[in-house]
Amino acid sequence: MTFYDILYLFAIASIPLITLWIDGLRKKKYFELERKEKFRSVAIEKRLEAHQQALNHWNKLSSVIHSPDTDSIKRKTITDARDFWFNNSIYLEKNTRELFSKVIGLVSAYSLFHENLRDTPKGEEKNKLRKELSIIYETIISLENFIQIEVNLEPINTDYKELQLLLKEIKDS
Repeated sequence: MTFYDILYLFAIASIPLITLWIDGLRKKKYFELERKEKFRSVAIEKRLEAHQQALNHWNKLSSVIHSPDTDSIKRKTITDARDFWFNNSIYLEKNTRELFSKVIGLVSAYSLFHENLRDTPKGEEKNKLRKELSIIYETIISLENFIQIEVNLEPINTDYKELQLLLKEIKDS
């Protein structure tokens, strides 16, 4: 037997081992991808839930904007929103995360801004403060749109013609 014959036999004998090794790599890659997909799926659910909660906190914050700083409901609403943000900010989209944090501060200080406007005598300074207060208010209100835009859920049923036909059938029967 020559060296080449031995090499040939070794190569033939190695094919099943190489095949097993490649199959093992494929299975490992498959399980890694499957694990990542499960993690991504859970992360999407958690992120949607966090955005829904952010919308709920925004609603509560916007309802106490004009309350005095001494109002216990306003203080609790702000504290709850801050706690939510600290516990969930990583799940929020970038713009929502940044604006949510800013809105908490703006709602917290809104009464001070409003008092400052009220105590300022008429004139150019008062007009400037009124405009700033209006911008602050619009910033607070805009959070709702940021949340909804960044989540951007696809419609459940985009085939409206099919839906209309189905509704017509139900109505006719």
